Amino acid sequence: MVSNPFDKVREAGAERLAGRITPSEIPHVQVGTNIAAGIEHEQAQALNQALRAAGMEDKTLHHDQQARQRLLLGVADAISNQNFRGWWFEEVAPRWFDNAEQAEQLVGLDGEEWRERIRAWHAEAHGRGLVETPLSDAGPADLAETAANVAENRFGVPLSVLVSRVINWDQGAETRRLLAGNIDHHNRLIRQLAEHIKRLQERIEQQNERIQELENQA
Repeated sequence: MVSNPFDKVREAGAERLAGRITPSEIPHVQVGTNIAAGIEHEQAQALNQALRAAGMEDKTLHHDQQARQRLLLGVADAISNQNFRGWWFEEVAPRWFDNAEQAEQLVGLDGEEWRERIRAWHAEAHGRGLVETPLSDAGPADLAETAANVAENRFGVPLSVLVSRVINWDQGAETRRLLAGNIDHHNRLIRQLAEHIKRLQERIEQQNERIQELENQA
């Protein structure tokens, strides 16, 4: 089958057009993200009322609808520009990690590369007098302690978080966390609220039973 030369022209034009499209500038996208952020805001307000009524004020939520919409638009632009990882480490990671730019260098390290990085950290720490054991004598426990210290002191997170959120960084997981994270958090609070109410009901029933026993004894 002879290919149509105009097909390639159209494909090239479509690719160039896609590269110029910025989702955050499209009215329908702006409206959609505003609606989504508004729904989350209303849900948070309703949940806050329920939490206060149940005496769980410490669990109440702060929801900035405009900031939420800006974040959703940022996600759309980053995905469209095929720069989600760079955007994530620039805009999102600093909320959770210190030295996010350094943290990005750890993404995707395989097992051997990760072990070598920890060994380099240990050698550095020993050179600065932060650990007594030289690298040549360092055992697994020494290296694990060094990795934990670097995670806490350099990146501001536990080692488990550094491994799961940075070394094993996954665009799909982080995209879902950004898009559905608020709803997931609301659902967890609803379950906690239900458990709290259940415990209150059980205590009330126990008190009523005790009152009934006292009345029967009178």
